Amino acid sequence: MALYGAPIWAGRLNSKTRALLRRPQRVIAQRIIRGYKTIGHAAACALAGTIPWELDARLLAERYNQRTELRIADERLAPRELEARLDAEKKRARDRWKSQLEDEPYGTYTVAVLLTSFDSWLDRKSGTLTYRQVQVMTGHGCFGHYLYTIRREPSPVCHHCGYEDDTAYHTMVECLTWAPERWELEMALNVDDLSLHNIVAKIIVSERSWAAFHNFCEKVMRKKEEAERAREARADAHPLQQRRRGVRRRQFVNALIPQ
Repeated sequence: MALYGAPIWAGRLNSKTRALLRRPQRVIAQRIIRGYKTIGHAAACALAGTIPWELDARLLAERYNQRTELRIADERLAPRELEARLDAEKKRARDRWKSQLEDEPYGTYTVAVLLTSFDSWLDRKSGTLTYRQVQVMTGHGCFGHYLYTIRREPSPVCHHCGYEDDTAYHTMVECLTWAPERWELEMALNVDDLSLHNIVAKIIVSERSWAAFHNFCEKVMRKKEEAERAREARADAHPLQQRRRGVRRRQFVNALIPQ
């Protein structure tokens, strides 16, 4: 629906209309990857493997123009020639996407990693992202740094080891609390450095490695989430840490009270 009539309007896109296209696609991509709403358009689409709609519209316009030229010239392509042309168009679209990602100001933590194995990431035959895997791959999740950024913590400190900045990288590589889980993942992936670059390079070529990374994320992030809920439930919790009640949740509770 979003790309209806794309050959007509693809060449007239500007910054305002691109933003209109990106807004709903960002929401869809976030749901595909089961990620937080704060994940940017570039990172969400790259993780989901969905090409930005403005680039897809440009590709559709090019195909339409080529078919029009062939029709005017009364030419028909052989199936092999048509397949080769489609492959070339797909490669050009990916190259444009890569160039666009390199200039994106948001989601650089995730985008930089995926760009090193971009084609392999998009062409992988297995591996479905989970909610907790996406937290680790984006840094948007139960990390002190992120919670401090969205004003859910008074500081970015790590509550598990006391380090001053609890990021996804700190959880993956540095925090001593997760040493047993980290050792299991290192053995499964056969790596000495659990940087996200090394992890992605391993999991896209092996279902076993993907499962090992999945298990690590589930174990570690589940424990971090349980610790966060325990902090929220404390009587002396900081005001920023106290569990909030959303508008819809309050409306639901009120609806249960007899009038």
